[in-house]
Amino acid sequence: LALTLSKRGDARMAPAGFRSVTMSCHVPARDWEGLTDARHAERKAQVGDELLGAVSSVFPAVRHAPKPVVLAGTPKTWFGFTGRTGGRVGGLPFSFATLRRGYPTGRTGVRGLVRVGDTVFPGQSVPACAWGARRVVKDLLERR
Repeated sequence: LALTLSKRGDARMAPAGFRSVTMSCHVPARDWEGLTDARHAERKAQVGDELLGAVSSVFPAVRHAPKPVVLAGTPKTWFGFTGRTGGRVGGLPFSFATLRRGYPTGRTGVRGLVRVGDTVFPGQSVPACAWGARRVVKDLLERR
């Protein structure tokens, strides 16, 4: 579970007297596929309660604190926000099959066009994306 909290008094993030809290956890997107709208809503509420429970176990005051707005995101929400297939996070899921095919580099085969981000090895995290971008820049500089 990752948790971020806005600064006290940051009116851009929350109304006066409140703070914005973002909680995030990764789940297998396949567990959300094929759910009916009713089951999706039920599961979304359950996960939201579990996340609030996890935070409350560390910060007990959260349990009864007023929460004027609570928005829960799911792979379906993430798909709507990012357009990523199935609401997945990251580029290619890393597996032995992916490893056997060879993880993608920044090369595209099109002169002057390179790929960067979470689909370039090592990918799928901020440090990994930065390292992948560094590899692409190094490759571009070597091509000059």
